[in-house]
Amino acid sequence: MRERYYYFALERAAKFDKLGVNQAILKLEAAWTGGAGRRRSVLPLLDRVAKNESYLNMARDRAAKLAAAFREPPAPKAKME
Repeated sequence: MRERYYYFALERAAKFDKLGVNQAILKLEAAWTGGAGRRRSVLPLLDRVAKNESYLNMARDRAAKLAAAFREPPAPKAKME
């Protein structure tokens, strides 16, 4: 549920608060616990931020790194013997 709030906060910042995008990405990254399906829903917004030169370089870099992390398949869990 918190992830959804931070997603909408990022979406709002992307539209109206270019300087607040980096902070919104940080909060989204810290709160994210969603599965692969939920991660895919965030990817278009992260890609849009990463490609748009009107945002701070720091925000664009962070969005690109987070999108890359979301695209990676989850690491297999180690078996306990």
